Amino acid sequence: MNKKKKNIRQVILWILVYVIIITVAVIGVERFLFSPMQVVGDSMNPTLSDHDLILVNKSAYQKENPKRFDLVVFTYQYDHDMKYIKRVIGLPGETIEIKNNTIYIDSEELKEYYGIYEHKKKQLEDYGPYTLAKDEFFVLGDNRQHSVDSRSGDVGPVKAELLVGKATFRFWPLNAFGSLKYQ
Repeated sequence: MNKKKKNIRQVILWILVYVIIITVAVIGVERFLFSPMQVVGDSMNPTLSDHDLILVNKSAYQKENPKRFDLVVFTYQYDHDMKYIKRVIGLPGETIEIKNNTIYIDSEELKEYYGIYEHKKKQLEDYGPYTLAKDEFFVLGDNRQHSVDSRSGDVGPVKAELLVGKATFRFWPLNAFGSLKYQ
């Protein structure tokens, strides 16, 4: 009977060790590599919808900066528990201007290839010109009429230090399951 108790203790000990290892691994992956996030609101329609579940690659910008049109997640500057997701439009050092419903980067019209917008019905407010600092990105929601983004004094240009990562994959809803690479 003593041997049986010893075997049970060993099994319980190994189970605890495995649980601890798995817990540490999951927390490590979530904290440093990938994190799930739920989209709240319609500012990224039609690319992302309210309640979509996405995966954020937290290591995407450790060695390189975001590229134009990347879907980035960043921390709201006044509430570090709040995260926003928007599309990168302007890169550090560029001058952004919106006039007559057209976005200009360094005086060149921005050619956009994604989504559909209400901007044909409603005029976008003029903005700028504004030259981004070396650590700033200009971000916009795809649903321009219903987005609080870099045009707003509340969000403004996003500092590189506030970037959380790149939205890379949607896993809910199932009918939209897949990579966000070409979104």
